[in-house]
Amino acid sequence: MKIANVVSVQDRDDLAAPAPTGPASKRLGRMADLLRAFPAISDEERRQLLDFLTKGMPEEIAQVTHMQGMERSFAAFRKAHPSDFPQGWRSWLPMIVFGAIIVIAVAWRLSGITL
Repeated sequence: MKIANVVSVQDRDDLAAPAPTGPASKRLGRMADLLRAFPAISDEERRQLLDFLTKGMPEEIAQVTHMQGMERSFAAFRKAHPSDFPQGWRSWLPMIVFGAIIVIAVAWRLSGITL
């Protein structure tokens, strides 16, 4: 006899991680409010938001930037701070350099050249 491995919608909600409470949820709410209000925020608030989006925990950043209706605000914030959010080939440059070093190292090892 086989037992179906079925989880109801209510059971899935019970398995989900609890929403953050306390200081973490207040900080996330504040950052979401700042991002939603961008560009009508002060320079100090802009700096706080920039620090959060560039140096914060990836999970928290994802929670804030993937909220309903945040796409336009986040895109506008990134466009206003291009040097802090690398785009295009500049974001791939470290991976290209790393790949080139690996290829050179493998070729050198296979060539048998010693110093």
